[in-house]
Amino acid sequence: MSPDEARAILDVDAHTDARTLKRAYLRKIKKAKPERDPEGFQRLRAAYELLESWREDSEWDARDEWDEPSALSRSGETNADFLAALPSSAAPSANEAPILDPPLPQAEAPPSPRDQLWTLVEAIDATLETALETGTFAATWALIDEALDLAEFEAAPAPPAALIFEITTAALMHASDPEPACQAFSRWSRLTTDLDPSSAALEDEERACLLLLAELVEFVDKSPGCPPPFYALIASALHERDPDARRVELSELAEARPSAARKTRAQLHHHAPSLAAIYSASLGETTDPQLGGERAQFMRKFLQILLKAGVVILIIGLHFCS
Repeated sequence: MSPDEARAILDVDAHTDARTLKRAYLRKIKKAKPERDPEGFQRLRAAYELLESWREDSEWDARDEWDEPSALSRSGETNADFLAALPSSAAPSANEAPILDPPLPQAEAPPSPRDQLWTLVEAIDATLETALETGTFAATWALIDEALDLAEFEAAPAPPAALIFEITTAALMHASDPEPACQAFSRWSRLTTDLDPSSAALEDEERACLLLLAELVEFVDKSPGCPPPFYALIASALHERDPDARRVELSELAEARPSAARKTRAQLHHHAPSLAAIYSASLGETTDPQLGGERAQFMRKFLQILLKAGVVILIIGLHFCS
């Protein structure tokens, strides 16, 4: 930036003194707040500093010329005579308040990690509706990863449990790929204390739903061959905070796909015992105490066969002995 450009920005001329320059700067800066127009503020500040520096350099150059003996000897004046001859308006009067340099506006402090987290939470919430409509959660997971980074590396609190619960269940219901949901929930569970029974942050019912979701995430993550319709129905029931909400649909699905239902039931028993206790009957496992379930029924039939075979062998043996 040249001095002429700086003068045009501050609307001053080449003969402007320090007082007028500062007043022009203060008048202009009132209209260019750093938080509203940072570029305009920086431009004004640069113009003022350039002209102030240029003016000071010009004064020092002039003083150096005044101190040259040859210049003074030609006029027969001394420095004291020259300064005494200056008009009184050149220096401020004793009663006039000195013009102080305007204070530099303080730059706004960067938002705290907590404030950044809540900004991200609002953005995540805004993307959820679009994700549910399209079944694409990529933008949502990117924001959640950023929020989890704040919690892990910047000492921000973990994202709210209700938000993570809603997004994870929604993704397991609608997304074609459950892996991002499983990874995000697992990472969140390591950063939060909401799953701790001793924590008072959540009601017991809310924590129970979270624990069931944790089992479902474990089940989906460790059972890649599980048909999505089965865990999607379970996720839908959890999303409604009512584990019994999808029993009828699960029973109908199990009747239509008995082989997949048996596989799902076995994997639930292995990875998600609480969910298995809730949904095994809906997935085709008999819980009638007279039958004792499919496995007990099979063992009973097997023992009956052995018993009949033993009776036949006993009769044949008695026949030969007689």
